[in-house]
Amino acid sequence: MPALGREVVMSKRGVQRMVLWFRNDLRLHDNVIVDKARRSVASGECKEVLPLYCFDPRMFESSEYGSQNKTGVHRTKFLMESVSDLRQRLRDLGSDLLVAHERPEVVIGELVDANSGTAVLAQKEVTSEETLVEANVEKAILSRNDASSLELIHGATLYNRQDLPFRLSDLSNVFTPFRNKVESRCEVR
Repeated sequence: MPALGREVVMSKRGVQRMVLWFRNDLRLHDNVIVDKARRSVASGECKEVLPLYCFDPRMFESSEYGSQNKTGVHRTKFLMESVSDLRQRLRDLGSDLLVAHERPEVVIGELVDANSGTAVLAQKEVTSEETLVEANVEKAILSRNDASSLELIHGATLYNRQDLPFRLSDLSNVFTPFRNKVESRCEVR
């Protein structure tokens, strides 16, 4: 994998910077956003890649379902260790990780270059709170520069929905017919 460096060049689409917004998947290998960034660097589409992780303060607030914080002490410790490990693995590759203690829409909004395009890559999430953050990030990006974009990529499943050889409404309730269809007609990404 090429180093995720800091050199800036214009791409074919006018994107100078690519922000890799790490969220729940903190792996480097077998990670769809890292692979997309690697391919963009290799093709010359983008030379500046900025890995980012945000400790969103909303995730450490009290839950609406009781007095407990949304993220407990053990999960917080695990998350801090995982982010530290990701940072070290990036440094081993000649890059680094920007770690912010702020809402992602604030941090990413500030990272978007107001004069040229910035592409922000992240894995698509599915919960209501996460999709609300995605919408807020997209608004922040577009308020800075309409040549910039947020690209959300599905990466948490073995098969992508668009690769399935049937409509989701035709999904079998039994595993074996599903397996037979996808194994014969789909490729694991």
